[in-house]
Amino acid sequence: MSVKALVLAGGKGSRLAPYTEFIPKALMPIRGIPIARIMIGRLIKDGFKEEDIILCINKQFEPSFRHEFRDMNIEFSVSGEPCGSAGEVYNAKKYISEPFLLCYSDDLTKIDYKDMLK
Repeated sequence: MSVKALVLAGGKGSRLAPYTEFIPKALMPIRGIPIARIMIGRLIKDGFKEEDIILCINKQFEPSFRHEFRDMNIEFSVSGEPCGSAGEVYNAKKYISEPFLLCYSDDLTKIDYKDMLK
C-alpha cells in the first residue's frame, strides 16, 4: 500500500493581503518558485510518487493551480470555499485511505518525510 500525501493549499492568506487577492498564498513565489511547488518537490524527493499527492485547493483559484502543476501527475481536491483543515480532509476522502500524510503547502520546515514512509 502506498502512502498518500494530502497537501492543504486552500487558505485565504489574509496576512499577506493585498497580494493574496489575486494570487493564493500557496502560489506566492520564493526565489521565483511557488511555495506549494517547493513543498510538493520535497515530498517527491523524499519518496512520494506524483500520483500519490493530492493538492487541496479553493475553487476560486483552481485555474491558477491547474496551470502551475500542469506538468505533474497530481490529484486536485477542490472545495467551493475554505472549510478548515478537517473540512479539506473530509472533502478529499475519496482520494485517501489509511495511512496518509497531512501537510500544509506553506510549511517549509525541514522534515524528513523519508522516515515517515518506512
